[in-house]
Amino acid sequence: ANPASIEKFNLYRKRDINLHIGISECSSERPFFYFGKDDGINSFSESFIKKNKSSKNVEKIFQVRTEKLSSVLDLYLPNKQTIDLMDIDVEGLDFEVVKSNDWRKYRPKILLIELEAKYFKDILDHEISQYLFKHNFEPFYRTMIIGDISTVFFIDLELEENFFY
Repeated sequence: ANPASIEKFNLYRKRDINLHIGISECSSERPFFYFGKDDGINSFSESFIKKNKSSKNVEKIFQVRTEKLSSVLDLYLPNKQTIDLMDIDVEGLDFEVVKSNDWRKYRPKILLIELEAKYFKDILDHEISQYLFKHNFEPFYRTMIIGDISTVFFIDLELEENFFY
């Protein structure tokens, strides 16, 4: 939803479908907290900003249209296109984005999600992991980013050609 990013995507990723929208559990307009064109930590989550003591760094707040992930994929993913890799990293609203997808219809082979979880037990107990277990995704790897933040790799257990096991 960063307007400076969409300009760069349109310039350098001409073959991609670049959209200036946010993802949420329902179609709406939401405030977007913008930290400036060179900052990657922009967010729709006011609680994330307060938790990270970043309120003073907000350059401006503007309204951005949001849609469900499944709605965006319905509109823009080519018919019968498989999703090999999906990365969800949305600074505080990851679970909302996860819940906005239709996991029966749109199943990436590998799903990456940033979680506040340092140890693998914490990953297994995390609400996002618990939700994804119900949709037959399982965590199988993680990389530490900083402190208690990890990028967790989930695998689709419904894959016919399971290349991990």
